[in-house]
Amino acid sequence: MVEGAGGLLVPLNDELVMYDLIDYLKLSVVVVIRNYLGSINHALLTCQFLEERNADVLGIIFSGSNHYDNEQSIEHFTQLPVLGKLDETKVVDKLYIQQQAQKMKATLSMHFDL
Repeated sequence: MVEGAGGLLVPLNDELVMYDLIDYLKLSVVVVIRNYLGSINHALLTCQFLEERNADVLGIIFSGSNHYDNEQSIEHFTQLPVLGKLDETKVVDKLYIQQQAQKMKATLSMHFDL
C-alpha cells in the first residue's frame, strides 16, 4: 500500500510524478476526495486521468464534512463505487482510526472479501 498524498501529479523528483510510481508498481488506486469548493472538478479530473491510463481504480472515499450534492455528482459522473466516508477531525489518533475503520468495515465488505 502506498499513499499518494497530494495527488497524482505531485513531483517525486525532477522527472517523475506520483502516478509514475503507481504505474511502475502496478498498484490499484483508491481515490480519496475531500469535500470543499472545487472538489467535484478536482475529483472528476483525477478520475479522468486514471481512466485514460487504464489504471485499476477500486473506488472512492469521501473525507471531511458531508456535502451530499457534491458526493452524488462525483459518484454519478465517475460511476465508481463509494467505499466509505471518513469523518472530519482535528486530531488523528488511535481512537479516531479505530472508529473510522469499524465504521467503514461494513461498506468495504460489500466490495471486497474481508
